[in-house]
Amino acid sequence: MKLLIQFTAVAIVTGTSLFLSINKTFGQTTSNEFEPFNVAVSKFTVNDYSKWRLIYNEDTTIRKNIGMNTIAVGLSIYNPNDLITAYVISDVDKVITYVGSNEFQEKAKKAGVSNKQTFDFIQVIRFIPPKANLDFLEYAIKVKDFDQWLNAFDAEGATKRLEYGLIDEVVACGIDDKNLVHLVFLISDIEKAKKMVNSKITKKSMLNQGVTLMSTFEFYTHK
Repeated sequence: MKLLIQFTAVAIVTGTSLFLSINKTFGQTTSNEFEPFNVAVSKFTVNDYSKWRLIYNEDTTIRKNIGMNTIAVGLSIYNPNDLITAYVISDVDKVITYVGSNEFQEKAKKAGVSNKQTFDFIQVIRFIPPKANLDFLEYAIKVKDFDQWLNAFDAEGATKRLEYGLIDEVVACGIDDKNLVHLVFLISDIEKAKKMVNSKITKKSMLNQGVTLMSTFEFYTHK
């Protein structure tokens, strides 16, 4: 499901507290009871982070009342005016109505958002609770067939990705289009990770996995 969508990927805040809060929200009590959950993600640019954050914090109660529970605020490492926010959501239609309203867009403008704030609506199907609060890489891809891609992704393995300085955290897909894949990796070595995402070998491997469209990627730190 999309509203003013640009092709982005979800970034989920790290920390054991996140996993516990997700369990509580959806009635899950242990890590063995994980169930997929819906997330709304927004990527945008601000003129001044501090000004934006003040207005964002003022709207906490409004977001909670419509079932938007904040789980991430990330700031781009290399483009410090670029932000990503993510929310566990309980009612997709209600959130779409809210973020599509003139009131919301006017408030974003007042907060110094310098472009049209957009949202992606996705379902997280895998979430590995992190053991450390690390920076993260997020990106999205379009694949021919999600199940075939996932098999190839698993065949490559988390151990191989760790060699590139990446730690598996999130696999998600579009609510309306399962073949829009969203990924989040924690970063154990950012130089290795940068080389990996820019590597021709990596891009060829992704094409062999059934990737038909590669999006831009971004490195974030938690705020």
